[in-house]
Amino acid sequence: AALAGAASYFSVLAPNDHRTSAGAPAAVPPLPNLLCNGGEDHFANAATGPQVVPKRRSLLAQRSSTVHVMADAHRLTGAEARDRRLSHSVAGTTFFPDAEGMKERMRRNLMEPVYSVTRLYKSAGVFQSMARSQHFENLTLGVITLNSLWMCIEADANPADRLDQSPVAFQAVEHLFAVYFLGEWLIRFLAFRQASDTIKDGWFVFDTLLLVLLVTDVWVITAVMATTPVGGGFAAQTSVLRIAKLARVLRAARIVKLLHVVPELMILIKGMASAMRGVVFTLCLLAVVTAVFSLGFRRFTDGTPVGHEHFPTVAYGMYSLTVYGTLMDEIAYFSGELGQESMWLTLPFFMFVLLAALTLMNMLIGVLCEVVSAVAAVEREQLTVEMVQRKVCSVLESVDANRNDLISRAEFQRILESPVASHALRDVGVDPVALVDLADFIFEYATVEGDDGEIQLTLADFMEIVLQFRGSNVATVRNIVDLRKFVQGSHRTLSRELKEIKSRLGIVSGKRKKAINRVGALKYWNQAKERRAST
Repeated sequence: AALAGAASYFSVLAPNDHRTSAGAPAAVPPLPNLLCNGGEDHFANAATGPQVVPKRRSLLAQRSSTVHVMADAHRLTGAEARDRRLSHSVAGTTFFPDAEGMKERMRRNLMEPVYSVTRLYKSAGVFQSMARSQHFENLTLGVITLNSLWMCIEADANPADRLDQSPVAFQAVEHLFAVYFLGEWLIRFLAFRQASDTIKDGWFVFDTLLLVLLVTDVWVITAVMATTPVGGGFAAQTSVLRIAKLARVLRAARIVKLLHVVPELMILIKGMASAMRGVVFTLCLLAVVTAVFSLGFRRFTDGTPVGHEHFPTVAYGMYSLTVYGTLMDEIAYFSGELGQESMWLTLPFFMFVLLAALTLMNMLIGVLCEVVSAVAAVEREQLTVEMVQRKVCSVLESVDANRNDLISRAEFQRILESPVASHALRDVGVDPVALVDLADFIFEYATVEGDDGEIQLTLADFMEIVLQFRGSNVATVRNIVDLRKFVQGSHRTLSRELKEIKSRLGIVSGKRKKAINRVGALKYWNQAKERRAST
């Protein structure tokens, strides 16, 4: 684009300066078809041969046209620009995450059907009923919490390395936990419609691996140790003990399920993951500053006791500056050592403390706070939207008589009349009363035809449209463009209807004129007949 603009500029500025060796004007080399729009004031296509730009066009107009044509050729559409902005958000390519971009991408992801393992369960039976029960899930989380606490107590109070040599109380508790987790796994396994559906649920696969470790630690290794001879199988016992210790350590991963239940902990974990890029760059800048100051101290303290103790090499000097300057551990002692050697050594040291400890480290704290705030806003948005979608789904199941998972106008009215859905929409910032007036506008986006021929909305389209009517939403260029399209469409429809009415009125007016003329002619002939009769 830059080369094309430069060629256009110089070709207009001096079109006759391009001469051949014979002195004749040479043709200007044609630019790419990007600049050609078929007009006589632009360069001709390469197929028609080169032409010289006419002089009658001003330099300013030529350059302005070139810039606008190139801008139109390289301009992204609204959807492409929005997708590009979203693809560069979150933790991938931006230093500070774009909270609005994260929210928009999260809303687009939430338009998809919400995954639930209960969809893979059977529709009838005792085991599927137990697996769906919230009390059963809460009981399992409580047992996981107790198991985590018991692992800490057992690590401190159990004097034996082997379970079969442990006190009876420790053996009994371990066997109770193993029996419960095995029974919980069997209930969930028997709740699935097919055995192959179990690998579709990540949490079930995770629990299966943990159950294998638990059974291996409590029952398999205990049986192997009991059947292995004490004298001849020392090496085998040692390897089995190592496996048992590894299994006990990995069993602590079950506490991850508690993190999934507590949203606040997930916010912190996601915030740490999103801030990883900013933290890495901040630490890299801190390492560069530390290396520069360490190199300086290494030069100025060479051959001195302070240099021999704290700056023998650049790497060790970076360690000393990190401990005493960045972390400020015994900073008075270190600054005193530098002051005894030379007062001029304390000044660069305090400059390093100002840069590293007071500036970069506080900037790192600011990065973390910014990222965690953005992630917390997104998580709150996600929880709110999921809550509304879950409640609307439950209401839709109760009002959807034909079970087609589509929302008709009548079902839309019943959803708004439901107190559960109304409160959920109000919690997310949507006025349910205003949705009644906007029903016609909402169903203009309907693209699915129901069984009765009526245009209906899918749940994803309904949630996307309803979330656009939140009072906290900020108007964007996309909203203005949508409004303009809507006004233009309405104007076209109204103009078409007015033309149709006008044409119909013209037809009626023509017929009226013909009728009037016919009546006048009939009246004239009647009068003429009367005159002839009188004469």
